[in-house]
Amino acid sequence: MQMTDLVPDLTPTILAARALRDDLNTLEPYFPVENVNSNSYRLGQRARLDQAAPVRAIDAPATPIVRPGVTTVRGDLPAISPIVNLSEGDLIDDMRLANALNGADTPLSRIDSAAAMVTATINNTLELMRGQVISTGTVSLLGEDGVIHDVDFGLQAEQKITSAAKWTPANALTNLLAGATAAGDVSGNDPGVILTTRKVKRMLIAALNELYKDRPATPADLTSWLAANDLPDIQTNDRQFVGQGKQRVIPEGTVAFIGSANAPLGATELGITQEAIKQVNRRQPNGAPALTAETAAGITIVTLAGDNPVREAVQGAAIGMPILRDPTQLTIVSGAA
Repeated sequence: MQMTDLVPDLTPTILAARALRDDLNTLEPYFPVENVNSNSYRLGQRARLDQAAPVRAIDAPATPIVRPGVTTVRGDLPAISPIVNLSEGDLIDDMRLANALNGADTPLSRIDSAAAMVTATINNTLELMRGQVISTGTVSLLGEDGVIHDVDFGLQAEQKITSAAKWTPANALTNLLAGATAAGDVSGNDPGVILTTRKVKRMLIAALNELYKDRPATPADLTSWLAANDLPDIQTNDRQFVGQGKQRVIPEGTVAFIGSANAPLGATELGITQEAIKQVNRRQPNGAPALTAETAAGITIVTLAGDNPVREAVQGAAIGMPILRDPTQLTIVSGAA
């Protein structure tokens, strides 16, 4: 299928897609979306040399695969290109609806609906990547050669704590305090966020039963105990996506200590896709390009068409990933549950 114009002006659809957010994707505040026009991002890390990695890949494939990465912070960002196909039946329905609307062109509602679907897929993929950074300090990219390549943001060994055994009510509170102390030693301040799963939080509440023998401990008791130890309340994330099996955003048993509740860890940088460049250089039926050089960076939407059989599709395209700009603000405990 080739890029074609299914509506007179796709710009409103693209801008609406970029504004879409899912309230269940709760990790975006730690890595807010930034559309970047530069060819590379720079990591100004404390006590480390600046490191660079390319952001733009103008030859990004128009298929839902990712680009190869490498074993350091240099590497191509992954291309994310989901497609929603509109069948011949869909097109007939469109024609009937168009006739009902006094002969109007194909209604934007169907294009907008498909655009929302592909955008949600892109946003979910980025949320999985944010979870991977928060739980491992890396992003793993599947290369076209079938090999997994890790983009490593340089967390030190003391920031990656692996529990020798699953936490129990007898040691969970002690282990939590030890993790918070390790995080503070690296970041220079008490953690502003403790992010984990419901299972770990329940374990911590169970541990408080040793302190409240006359009654069962409650979430409010845990909040009070944390405050007494200069720690924030527990935040949980148990979101799962269905793709190649179920994928948890935050793996079970992970406890992440984040430096601040108000300052992001970095950004989700979105560069310029090949599709966006084409939209800058071609004219729509209304005589204007769908994107300009100033608006090219970020998620874009394209419409496609083909013959024999007649096919039309809506494709979303993005190239980018979460960038951990200050690794000192993240300490990770794994294997707690």
